Amino acid sequence: MEEEIYHSEGAGMAYLNLSASSGAAVIVAEDSKTFLGNMKTVPKTQPLPGYRGYVPWGDADDVPQQVITKVGKSPDLSTNLQFNIWAGYGNGVIPVKRSLGKDGELVYTPVIDNQEINDFFLNNDIDGFLNEQLTDLNFFYNTFVEIILSKDKTKIVELTHKEAAFSRWEAMNPQTGIIENHFYSGKFYSQ
Repeated sequence: MEEEIYHSEGAGMAYLNLSASSGAAVIVAEDSKTFLGNMKTVPKTQPLPGYRGYVPWGDADDVPQQVITKVGKSPDLSTNLQFNIWAGYGNGVIPVKRSLGKDGELVYTPVIDNQEINDFFLNNDIDGFLNEQLTDLNFFYNTFVEIILSKDKTKIVELTHKEAAFSRWEAMNPQTGIIENHFYSGKFYSQ
C-alpha cells in the first residue's frame, strides 16, 4: 500500500492526515529502513481541503525562540532545567515484565534476554529518545513523537522525537473537537 505525505511548498510543511490513522502520526512501513521507498511526496501549492491553519505558539509565534534565548542567558535557569531533565531521566528506560507476586503485589522483573526488545531498543536509541523528550518537556511543556507502525499495524517499529521548536498543531476540528494534524518545519524556528 502506498502512503502519501502531503507537502505544501508555500508553507514548507509536511504532514500526514491523522484522521485516517486513528489519531496517531504514523507511516506505514515494512521496516524502519525501507519506509521511504513505499511513499511518494505530493507537492501542493494550495492547502488540502479542510485545512484550518496552524495554531501560533504565542502572539508572535516565537515562544520556543524566546525560551531558548532566555534560558541561554541565565546560568541558574539552564542548570536547573538540566537538573530536571537528569532527574526525569533517572537510569533511563529498562524493559520489564509485570507479574503478580505471592502476596498479590505487582512485581517488575527486568527483561534482558528478549532479542526483539533488545533490537528495538538498539535500533531506536530509546535512551536518546527519552532524553530529547524530557528536554522539550522541561523547556516547552510539550513533546512530539512520530510513531511508525509495522505494515500490518501490530507493532511499533520506530519511535522518532520531533523537536517542539519546529512543531505546531493544526487548529482543532470544530465538529469533532480533535486536532487532526501536526506540522513540522524548519520555518517555525527562524531567528
